[in-house]
Order: sequence, then structure tokens, then C-alpha cells
Amino acid sequence: MNIPLYIVRFLHRIRYQMILGCLIVTALVAYFSQFIQKKYTVTTSIYTGIASTSGLEEDNKLSFFELNSTFDNLINLTKAKGTLEKVLIRLFALNMINGDLEKDNLYITAKKYKELQNIVPKEVLSLIDKTSLNKTIENLNKYKKEEPGNFLFGLFNWSHPNYSYNALKAVSVKRISNNDLIEISFQSTDPGIAMNTVKLITDELIQSYDGIRYKSANDVVQYYEKELKVLRSKLDQMENSLTEYNIDNKVINYTEQTKAIAIAYTSYEDRYEAALREYESSSRLIAQLEKQMDTRSKLFKTNTDFINALDRISTINGKITEIESFNSDDAQNSNSDLQRYKKNMDETEKRDRKAFQQYQRIQIL
Repeated sequence: MNIPLYIVRFLHRIRYQMILGCLIVTALVAYFSQFIQKKYTVTTSIYTGIASTSGLEEDNKLSFFELNSTFDNLINLTKAKGTLEKVLIRLFALNMINGDLEKDNLYITAKKYKELQNIVPKEVLSLIDKTSLNKTIENLNKYKKEEPGNFLFGLFNWSHPNYSYNALKAVSVKRISNNDLIEISFQSTDPGIAMNTVKLITDELIQSYDGIRYKSANDVVQYYEKELKVLRSKLDQMENSLTEYNIDNKVINYTEQTKAIAIAYTSYEDRYEAALREYESSSRLIAQLEKQMDTRSKLFKTNTDFINALDRISTINGKITEIESFNSDDAQNSNSDLQRYKKNMDETEKRDRKAFQQYQRIQIL
């Protein structure tokens, strides 16, 4: 038996059934695929400098467990419900201020903005100040109350796909390997919402990092300043009381006062010499610290230039991604804005290469 010939004849007999089946499957796929929403993922990285700038000397650097604890505290604080609620309020205000019913923009698409407008009551619309983001956020915070009938309370605590806590808690905030970078990633059906959500969470993370790193030092300074004021007040009261007592009782003792003056003068000379020695010692210590701080300041400036360079590249890359997301391949080839952004990307990478190289040299030092 010729098996290949048999298979060919069999396929020939059912050719119409195969063609009809393919058409039916194609039609079903085309019909149901139109209901599938596109999802856009935005990812960014932040350089913290926790591990590389934790101390001037080796003895002052954080241990492995302290570093992990610091990163965990920073990530948990960023993903806390209170922090995410601040992000949601700012995101809602941004979209209400910058949304457009006719065309998409970098904040929200026209379709999503129409859906948002349809559910926002008039009393909340009156709180939106198109000229001031801070004023709008202030109005929304005053309006928001933990009551079931409050629109913002329901929006943030129920099941809205873009502005609820359940939607935003899916954000990924994690440390990359064992280095100083933290990666933030978020997925949404709206590219503008995804991008701005990541940006706002990044801002909150930076604020949280500042709080973790400098709060202890600030609290110590405030404590000693407060104690110094209390002790100074007590000392002034005691000096005034002693002065009033001497005046009221006319206390004058030339022998004792002369002796006290001599002792005070001798003590003054001793203190002067001790202060002079401390001054010289401190001057040498300051010179040494300034030398060390000069290296740290260079590293800080280099880190700042490095982060600014990453931010410029991320901004241009976001614009390129946005245009590519909403245009076909043919439209991308003829899109002048896309070509201009790609050219700007190349120029920015060449211009910022010096910052990357300087960052690497400082890290080696």
C-alpha cells in the first residue's frame, strides 16, 4: 500500500471540511481577541547608594544583615497601604487634570478618561483645579473620608482596575541581586497610567529612603537641642536668683572674691591651653575628614549625574515605547516624532557616556 498517496487522497476528500473548519476557527479567534485588552509593563531602576556609601571607613560600613534589613524596610515602606494611597490620590489628580476626551496623552488614554469621567460625581469634579496639582490633591484629601458613601473611599478600597489598592498593590518593588539598585515594575491596560504609577511610586520611594537614612540623625539633633534649651533656661534662672540674693543681702567678701578671681584666672589659662590643644587636634581631624569627604562628594555628584542620565534616557525611551505601542510597523517607519526621539536617544547616550565612565571610575576608587 502506498501510504503517502492514501494520505493525499484522504486530505483531498475532506478539503472543503478543512477549509470550512479553518475559516470558522479564524473567525472565532478574530471575534474573541477583540475583547482581550492589551497590557503595558513599565519598569525602572533606582540607585540607592546604601551599600557603597554606608560609611567613611570600613569599620563603619553596614553588615550584610543590616543592609538586607535596610532594603527590606525601604521596600515594605514603599508598598505600605498608606504610601500607595498617597500614590493613588496623586495619580487620580494627574489624570483628572491632564485627561483629554478626544486624544490620548502621556497621562491617560481618551477611552480610559471617558470611563473615568462617567463614574466621577459632580461634587468630586468641582474639586479638580486644572491649574494646580497641589491644590487638587489638597481638595481631594479634605474630601476623602472613611465612609462607604464617600466616592474616593470606594474608589481606593473597592475593585477599580486602575485606582484601587488591590490594583496598585500588584506593583513589584525589589532589590536587584546584591547591588545598590532597586527595580520597580507595574503593569496596566493604560500605558500612561502604568508610566505615571511607576514615576509616583519612585518619588515615594526616594522620600522613604531619605526618611530611613537621615531620620535617626535628625531625631538625635532635635533631642539635644531641646535638652540644651531646658538646661540653659535653668541656668539663667539660677544665675538671676543668685544675683538677686547678692544684691538684696549686700554680699561682698574681698578675700574670698580675690581668691576666687585668682582660681578663675588659673582655671581660665588651663582651659585656654586645653582648648588650644583640642583646636589643633580638631583642625588636623577636620583636614583629614575634608579629604575623605571630597572623595564622597565626588561620588555623590557622580551618582547624581548618573541618575539624571538614566532619567533622561528613561524619558526618551518611554516616549518611543508610547509611539510604538499606538502605531503599526509601517506607521512607525514614517513617524517623524519616533525617528526624532530615536535620534535624541542616540545623542543622549553619547552625551551621557562621560557620566557613566566617570561613575565607573569613582566606584573603582
